[in-house]
Formats: sequence, structure tokens, C-alpha cells
Amino acid sequence: IPRNGSKGGILSQAEREFLKNQHITLSPTVRENAYIQKFYLYLNLTKPSNYLYLSYSRTSAEGKALRPSYLTGTLKKLFPSLRVGKAEENHLSGYLTTPEASMEFFLKGLRDTSDQKISGGTCTPEWGELYSWYLSHKDFRDRVQAYIKAAFPRDAESHIGAAAAAKLYGPQPVQSVTRLEQYAACAFAHFLTYGLRLKRREEYELLSMDLGNMFHSAMEHYSKKLSDLGIEFTDVPEEQRKKLVAECIDEVTTDYGNSILSSSARNQYLVNRLTRITDRTVWALQNQLKKGSFKPVSYEISFSRADNLRALTIPVKNGEEMRLKGRIDRLDLYEDEKHVYVKIIDYKSGSASFDFSSVYYGLQLQLFVYLDAAMELNGRRNPGKLVIPAGIFYYNIKDPVVDITERAEDVLVEKELLDKLRMNGLVNSSEEVIRLMDREFEKKSEVLPVSYNKDGTLSKQSSAVSADQFAQVMTYVRESMGRMGSEMLEGNIAILPYEKGDHTACEFCDYSAVCGFDETQPSFHYRRLKDFGREEFLRRIGEGKEEEHGDSMDGGTEEGN
Repeated sequence: IPRNGSKGGILSQAEREFLKNQHITLSPTVRENAYIQKFYLYLNLTKPSNYLYLSYSRTSAEGKALRPSYLTGTLKKLFPSLRVGKAEENHLSGYLTTPEASMEFFLKGLRDTSDQKISGGTCTPEWGELYSWYLSHKDFRDRVQAYIKAAFPRDAESHIGAAAAAKLYGPQPVQSVTRLEQYAACAFAHFLTYGLRLKRREEYELLSMDLGNMFHSAMEHYSKKLSDLGIEFTDVPEEQRKKLVAECIDEVTTDYGNSILSSSARNQYLVNRLTRITDRTVWALQNQLKKGSFKPVSYEISFSRADNLRALTIPVKNGEEMRLKGRIDRLDLYEDEKHVYVKIIDYKSGSASFDFSSVYYGLQLQLFVYLDAAMELNGRRNPGKLVIPAGIFYYNIKDPVVDITERAEDVLVEKELLDKLRMNGLVNSSEEVIRLMDREFEKKSEVLPVSYNKDGTLSKQSSAVSADQFAQVMTYVRESMGRMGSEMLEGNIAILPYEKGDHTACEFCDYSAVCGFDETQPSFHYRRLKDFGREEFLRRIGEGKEEEHGDSMDGGTEEGN
């Protein structure tokens, strides 16, 4: 319905109300449709008189891991005592007809049967009889034995040997920190990626990873433009900021992926969204920097063997060394006459959040490695000054929605946005260091993951440790990487993915069809890792509790498993 000379399109809420009062039937809005669907779900859930059974698939038809519907989480919150179980196969003797038709029943039985169960006679009588019949008939014997071999392809805790590992990785491999994190997640996935160098078949499509790569490139372009213009990050006017961001996005997206970005309206929308998010990010980072005294000094800093940094040289077995390489998204510094304060920021396109237990298990190493390297490098450049860790942070790339009233003042909107865009990570607990990063906050910082109690002390919710504890964690991270490097060079390729809370190493893995991991099979299991906070983390690394580590890549599982 055209209005006031416009080209028509989406009706405002006021217009919809007007037409509704004129008894004109309108199609439901997206929000109304969502609530209608929830209402239908509610009706179905309340129909049963005695029992309600809910089920969901753990894997897709392609064998990829699937996450439960949001409804599962909602019900578990409503009924905390609910426990998710595994549905049993319904083995019906009706499957047993002709030899060919009965093969379906036999193959289904393999999903819940191991070699030990077959030989021990613990399978169902029907299945056992069928298996014996196939083995006794030469027309089916070889075929069935091949199926059995395929169902139990390998020992889940296996090695390729040190000699083979040296051939694949080299005697002194140059590792990225991301590579070590993948090894901590699953040694077999690391072997397939970096040993056999398997890759997904490239498809002509735009993935979320591509958007993350383009965002990093756009931020790098933006910083270079400011450097060429001689403008500080915090001094860019809004109009010029928007112009520079648009130029950067245009440079980054031109010919990206063989012009895939112009191949569809959807991809063009993603480019517009990327522009909006990048501009929002620059705006947020500007405001965060204005509240403190730190200044960005470097972007996309690469470390390599040529830097010859102790922080990137990790001792492994037999006196050998593993060299690390990596790239810091942003390095901020503050200097006075006696000190250099170092702050590291990593841009994340997902929902990454700092977690002490993930550091302990080797799943989050990057920030500490980069902080260690940056401190060593700045110590060389400033030999007369004390280098102090200020903090390590993730900045999550997002364009948040703010729930406000129509008459809310702009300053309140900005305050709410900054709160949602606050970085997460770990901060030096020194009052002086905190004030250097946010001199304005009183109770809860809009910049840092810290807040104060009424008595002026840091709250328990604050993610902060002392400078000495930072050093202790960096030492622990070095030792963890040395241990993983030694296991890697000894040829460990165990199929032992981690499970931590609602997440597993298999969640976004490309190799599920290769490894054949299936938790329903006795030969496979997850390393179940516990979640814990700062105090437990510091206690564990202080005591060196290897027996509780749960991630010895030779197959141990966390206590209580």
C-alpha cells in the first residue's frame, strides 16, 4: 500500500493497527508467526494424558553432529530433573524374511553391537542367529565379515609412531597456536588436517568463516588508512569513519571468492551487513579507547621463527624444540617513565568467551601466547622499563539489538550498545592498571569484564588476576604446549574428542565421515571435561594436578566420568 509518495513495502505498526480496525485481514508478522508456532508447540505438548515422549537426532543424514532443538533446553529448564536418554532400537523378528531383506536388520544390529558382544553372545537371539546363518553360507560370509570390519574400523586410542610423525610434521615443526588448540580438542582431527592434509571440497558459497576473514581484512585496511592519514583511532569524526569503513569493505570484497559476493541478493545483503557491523565495531572500539589511556600501536602483527622469541620456542621431547607462529589482531600499549603496559585484543566472529577451564585443557591458548610474545618483544625495545600485562580480550563481532523505549535518549542507547559490545577476557587486578583502561567506571565497567563491590573491592564475577598470576598462567600454557608437542611427535592420533558442557570437538568437525566416531559404540567415548572458575583453575595449575587433567591424549577421562 503506497503511502505519502513512498514506493510501498513494509507497513508500520500504526498502519497495521489502522487497517485492522477497518476489519481488513492482514498476514501475520514474523514475530506473530513465531508466537503462533510456539502456541502450536504448547498445544501438542499439553495433549498427552500420561506420558510425553520427545526425541531428536544426534546426527544428520550426512553423519554430521546435530544440536538439540531449543525446545529441549527450555524443557530442561522447566524440569531440571529431566535427563536425556538414548532411544533403543526396536528389533522386530518381522525383519527376518529372505536373506537379502534380513540384511537391513543385521546392519541395524551392528550399530549397537561390538566385537566383544558378538563373541560373548550378549546380542539379541534373533540377531545372533542371523549372524551365525550368514557366516555359515559362503554366498554371504565375505560380505558380512566386511560389514563387521567396517563397523569396528580401528582402535580409538592409536599411534602412528614417532618415525611416521617426524616424516609428516618434521623433527622441529613450526606450529600455529590454533593447531595446538585443535590437537587439544581431538588428536585424530589434527592428524587428518596437518598430517594427511585433508581438506573439504571447496564449494561456491559464502560461509560465516568468510565473513570473519573479510572483517579482519577490513579492520587491517582501516588501521592502515588511519596510519597513512596520521589520524589517531579515537579522533576520527563519524562522517569520515563511515566513509573509510565503506572504502575498506569495498576493497576487501572486490573479487573476493571469484566475485561470489555479487552472485546473489543474499550475498549482497551480507556485504551490507558486514559494512554495518564493521562500522559498529569501529565506533565501539573508539568509545572504549576514549575511556582509558591505552593506544593501539599495531594491528595484525605476525610472529615467526625470525623473531627468535623465547615465548614462541617450546621445548619438547629429547631436547628438541617446537617453534610457534601466529598473528595478533591488535596490540595496545601505555607507557610511562618506568613501565610498559601491554594489552592484547583478538577479534572473534563467533561467540567466543574467555574460560579458565578451556585454558587448563589447552582449548584456549592463543591470547596467553601472544601476550607472552608481545611482552618479550616490548621488553627488548624498552630495556630500562618493567613490562606489565594489562589484559587479554576477545571482541565479539556482532551488531546487537537494544531493547529500549521509543523516546529513549541517544546517550542511553549508546550506553546500552557499549554494554552489549563490552569485551570479555582477563584483566590485571591492579587498581592502577584497571583505571588505565577505564578511568570512568564506578560500579560496573562498560569496557572491561570487571565490577566493584560496595566496599570498593573487585567482585567475584570480575575476570581478573594479579600480574604474578598472569606469569604463572603463561608458564603453565608453555608447559601444556610442550606436553602436547611431545605427544604429537610421538605419533599420537587418538580418536578422543572432548565434551565440555553442551559443546564437543565433533560439533563443527569436517571429518566425522572419516573417523566414524559413534558414542553408541563401546570403542568410542568422549573426554568429558569439567567446567570450573578462577579459584579452581589457579589451584590446579599451582599444584600441578596432572591426575585431574583429563586431557592426556592417551585416553584418560575427567574424574567422575
